[in-house]
Amino acid sequence: MTHPVVAVLVRAGSASDALGTMDKRPLYEQNLTRAVWWRSRHSREQGLGCVEVTRLGGGAVALRDSEFPERGDLRFTAAEWAAFCAGVRAGEFDVDAAAVARS
Repeated sequence: MTHPVVAVLVRAGSASDALGTMDKRPLYEQNLTRAVWWRSRHSREQGLGCVEVTRLGGGAVALRDSEFPERGDLRFTAAEWAAFCAGVRAGEFDVDAAAVARS
């Protein structure tokens, strides 16, 4: 089954410049006052703070820290989000919790 974000990525083109960078101004111009944010059920089950996500349209998303939403959010294009999700599924961001605690 194709992930919805990947499907959007395939259908939508990208608005990149000659250097391949994206103009994210339209993403940051969106007002998120009434946005519906959600977080992983894994964080709710453990009572932990978590990263929250909201959809911006066209496959783009915004992320924020659930414990400090007033600190703002980061916004990602459909292509960026699809690449990140693929990396997570592939285990590219797995972190040894014991090693993090020691650092």
